[in-house]
Amino acid sequence: RVLHWLARSGEGTALRAAVGACAAEDAADVLEACDRAGRTPLAVAAKEGQADCAAALLAAGAALESRDRSGATPFLLSCFGGDSSCEAALRDAGADTAASDKFGNDCAAYRAKTLRREAPEPKLAEEEEESAEGRARCSCWQRLLCCFRWNRVHADSGEPLAPH
Repeated sequence: RVLHWLARSGEGTALRAAVGACAAEDAADVLEACDRAGRTPLAVAAKEGQADCAAALLAAGAALESRDRSGATPFLLSCFGGDSSCEAALRDAGADTAASDKFGNDCAAYRAKTLRREAPEPKLAEEEEESAEGRARCSCWQRLLCCFRWNRVHADSGEPLAPH
């Protein structure tokens, strides 16, 4: 999973070195190893918008049309990531730009998900009141926990209990 981490963090130079250190017979297995979401290192780089890492993985022979558990290709994930340079690198490498995932989502749908993720929805007045009430409740629980800890530490010392 080292390649996944390097692809996510954008460490292109280290990623090239790691791929280069693999024996030729192991390189394909390493490049196509999947994480829990079924994503290869190329798919992770594409989703995170790491164009340099994606280019390094493609140069090393990573499969361009691999699919994760939801059926998304690295190109679709690059559309979700919102990085046009990564998207262009995959398109130039020959990615299927008309691909869709298992649910029928294409690149435009993935871009729309990115826009929804980046633009916060306006809160209603009731939601503001609920969140303020939730913060107050959390604060109350924190004070209670603090008093409980203080009482446990000082119970045998004979000091008075901490006020609420």
